[in-house]
Amino acid sequence: MPRASAFLLFLLLGLLAVPLAPAQAAEAESPSSGATFRAADRQKIAILEFEPVTAKARNSEKGRLVSEMLTTAAVNSGRFEVVERRIISRLLEELEFGERGLTYTSAALKVGAMAGATAIVSGSVAEEDGKTRIDARFIDVETGRILWAGVAMGPASLSGISDATKRLFRDLAAFADAARRQPPPAAPKDDDAATAPPAAPPG
Repeated sequence: MPRASAFLLFLLLGLLAVPLAPAQAAEAESPSSGATFRAADRQKIAILEFEPVTAKARNSEKGRLVSEMLTTAAVNSGRFEVVERRIISRLLEELEFGERGLTYTSAALKVGAMAGATAIVSGSVAEEDGKTRIDARFIDVETGRILWAGVAMGPASLSGISDATKRLFRDLAAFADAARRQPPPAAPKDDDAATAPPAAPPG
């Protein structure tokens, strides 16, 4: 099976799977910053299932666990509007049916664009020797540019993964808040055209 098709199938199966059993997964909440965000100010994002890159991470569904925890943190923070899992699932079905040869990144960006998101959160999870490493990326849907990347490590226990995910989201939220505060780029000035002397009449 081509790698892109396998990736899409992996994401789809994870999204359609039975909801995450451990109640502790809902505990990956963002620390409150005291800030409130109007609905119009919330950035719409799609959080994809993280790709497990080791056998232990695959067998324990660490990728789905991390995406669930990040989704909970993003929603509870009030900073983001998060695309629902069922919508992402439907879009993945459409991609799997209609397109072939997509890379991991291009497939993820297509899903984000189709869902109306301005950015996607994706990444990978590795587990070895009782330790877990989570790599996360915040990617602009329109340009495909990685706006932010972070990594967190910790014990492979549920509490260890929860703590690592909280640290990642805290850094991501700080980046997003800083980006919101940046003034928009200034419009090009027409001063030169307005003040330029009139052209001399033909001699």
